[in-house]
Amino acid sequence: MNQTETVQYAEGDDRIYLRMYLLLSKKDGGWPSLGAVLGLVGGLLSVPLASLLWATSKFIGPVEIGPTLNMLSNILFAVTLPLLALGACSLDLLENKFPTSSPVKHLSINFEGWRHLRPRQPHNN
Repeated sequence: MNQTETVQYAEGDDRIYLRMYLLLSKKDGGWPSLGAVLGLVGGLLSVPLASLLWATSKFIGPVEIGPTLNMLSNILFAVTLPLLALGACSLDLLENKFPTSSPVKHLSINFEGWRHLRPRQPHNN
C-alpha cells in the first residue's frame, strides 16, 4: 500500500496523525525530522517515566536513593514542555520546508442550497 492509498483511508481526526507521518517520512527531512521525533516522543514519554520515578522514590525505593529518584522525576517533569515545544517547532519547520500538497481531500461545502437564508438587502447598522 503506497502513501496515496493510505491517505484515502484517513477519516476525521486521523488526518493530523497521517499528516505528521507523511511529513516525518520524507527523505529530505534532515534535522527537523529528527527533532520532531525526539521532541514529541520524548515529551510524551517523560511524563509517565517521571511519575514512575516519583512513585518509586516515595513508596518503594530505599532511603539512600529516594532523593536521587525524586530529583530525576522533577527534572523529567520540567523537561516535558521544552521537548514538546521542540517537536512542535520542528514539525512547523518541516511543514514550511515542504509545500502543502497534501493528497488529503478537503470537504467542499456548497452554499447554493442555503441562498434563501441570506438577507436580500444589506443591513445598515
